[in-house]
This record gives sequence, C-alpha cells and structure tokens, in this order.
Amino acid sequence: MDPRRQPVPDVHATTTDLSGPGRPQARVAAARAAGGQSSEPRRYPPPGHFLRHLRLSVDPRTEGTIEGAMPVLPDLCDHTGALRLGAVAAFADYALGVLSTHAGAPDWIATHDLGVQLLGPARGPEVVASGSLVRSGRNTIVSELVIRDLVGTVVGAATATYSRLARVGPTGPTSRVLQRVDLAEADEARRTPLDRYLGFEVDADAGELRFEHLPHLRNSTGAIQGGVIGLAMEWLAAEMAGRALGRPGPGRTLQLQVYYLSQGRKPPFVVRDEVLGRDDGPAGESLHRLELVEAPTGRLLAMGTARASG
Repeated sequence: MDPRRQPVPDVHATTTDLSGPGRPQARVAAARAAGGQSSEPRRYPPPGHFLRHLRLSVDPRTEGTIEGAMPVLPDLCDHTGALRLGAVAAFADYALGVLSTHAGAPDWIATHDLGVQLLGPARGPEVVASGSLVRSGRNTIVSELVIRDLVGTVVGAATATYSRLARVGPTGPTSRVLQRVDLAEADEARRTPLDRYLGFEVDADAGELRFEHLPHLRNSTGAIQGGVIGLAMEWLAAEMAGRALGRPGPGRTLQLQVYYLSQGRKPPFVVRDEVLGRDDGPAGESLHRLELVEAPTGRLLAMGTARASG
C-alpha cells in the first residue's frame, strides 16, 4: 500500500457480521436487513477494483486494533487448493493500512515494508484477522496482523512499517470515527482466473513477470496498489520455485518480505526473480530475491525476498 493522500474513506457504518458468508450478495443483504447500508466507500476503491475483487471487510473496533475477513475463493488459491500468500499479503496491506491511517491522522502515511508468513492451509470458507498497533511514533508506525481460519487455527501472520509524512496545506476535516468497511459488491462482475484479472504475463525462461497499469490495480494516488506488488512478487516466486526444485508445476510461496521504494506509474512493470539457493531435502525449498522495476525507465520500485516450497 502506497502513500495515503486523504483520510480513511468516508464509509457507511454497518452491522455486517465479519464471520458471515463470503458471497457479496449475502453480506450486503445482511447489512441492509440490519438497517445499515452496503458499506461501500464513496470514493476509493471504485467499483471493480482489486480490493473489491478480494471481498475484503475490515472493522477498526477500538483505537489501536482492527479485525477483518476475507473469503477463501477458488481463484485466490494456488494449485494445491490453499489460499495463496499473495492474497493474504493484499489483505494485510489493506487492513494494517486502515489501522495505521487512523493512528497517523492527520498526517499521511506510506508503507515502508510488509512481511507475510504462512503456516498452513486455511480450513473453511473464510479467514479472519486481528491486528494491532505495535508502535506509533513521531516518524514511523509499526503494526501486526494474525490470520486464522474459522476453526481458530493460526494460518499466517504479517507485520508492516509505515513512514509518517507531514500533511502539506489545509488538512480539511479529519474523521477519527471508527467505521466498518465491507468492499464486497452485490453486482460483482463474473470472476476470471486471478492472473488474467491482474494481467500477469510470466516468462519463466527469463524469470520475469510483466503487467500493465490497469485502472483496477491502482491506489488512491494513481500508482500501483501495494497489495498488487506483493501478489506479483509472490506469484513469480512460486512459479520459479517449481523450476528451481525440478517440479512439474509451480511451488507454493510461504514467506515474503517487501520493501517499497518508489511509486510506479510508467508501465509496463516487470518483476524479476533471482534464485539465491535451494534445499533439496524432502520438503524442498528455495530462496528468492525479487525486484519490481518500471520497464521504460528501469527505476526500481520495490525489492523483496521470498521462501517457497516445491
């Protein structure tokens, strides 16, 4: 997630149950039946946006904490049928971004780094998350998130660091009201395979993944959304892990650390993977260095490391 140039989106409060079904029609209907609204932001993200495609919901219930949910949809899972790390990274990026935006107001915030680890596959139709502030200082904000399945088993964790940027010019009204956000759309477009929706094109021989500056992949400032960057890095690491370990198909990314260096606006964008090493033991794991660049300028936008299994 990249710099926040405005307060948390002005949203309608709802009484949607975060442990409820993942279908957007059911979630919107539940909110309306409870006398609330559909919980759709009036501005960002717009209809059809990547974050809405994930059907995320978040609830900053009290100052310094946040809860959220994301359905385990087939197109968000990898070849093993388990929720892929990139989807969890996008979930964490959004949830912790909302939490840290509240903590940093009226300043802007910009993501410095995001780390995500998976422990095991999620059981059930949905994963839920609990996040909290670790530190809110003068220059940085650190937050963490724990992800569980509906059985209560921990399936992943994430940490993020944000830089505080002093707001320039008039700040306008800044709401500190803690409001629930549900990004599911009742009129959601027909779902397509995730790589097609994102426009990912993998060249495994070159160790590269390319994608364009599609409108539904942009953040509120018009740059590539941070969760998309994490998902692109995770996707390529999984693809290259299979080759590095001699497997017939892609591997599964288990750990990802991303450092955000600059905002990207000049496509195409290229993720490059370098296999740093591998463990040929029974489990079979590989370690990867990744970088994201603007192809026309060669400017480095983000770098990271990933650990994947075969």
